[in-house]
Amino acid sequence: MMNKHVSHIVLFLVMCLFLSRVPGRDIYVATNGLGGGSPLFGAWTEAASNIEWAVNVGVNGDHIWISNGTYVLTNQITVNSNIAISGNPGDRVAIDGNGANRCFRFTNSLNREGVLSNLFAASGF
Repeated sequence: MMNKHVSHIVLFLVMCLFLSRVPGRDIYVATNGLGGGSPLFGAWTEAASNIEWAVNVGVNGDHIWISNGTYVLTNQITVNSNIAISGNPGDRVAIDGNGANRCFRFTNSLNREGVLSNLFAASGF
């Protein structure tokens, strides 16, 4: 009887280890994306049209992919989790702070894994 309990505990610990290593999800942004209609933005066909909406649903380990285009910000995008924000490979992605805004601000002092890549940011960073 004791062996059965031990095997259940070992199985539980193995599952916890596996689940803790599951990579984050992909979140998509496109200039012709949806409004606020899809809270997950989990495919190009469900892409957000606003980078900030995508960042707000992102959690540690997620990767936000931004498609071709220029995104003019009305305020800075505050990033509170360890996420990657990337322009889609091969696309030209420009983030425009509109002359008055910092484009991105990473607020978590432990945010050592947050990444910005393949983006052109202007008017503050």
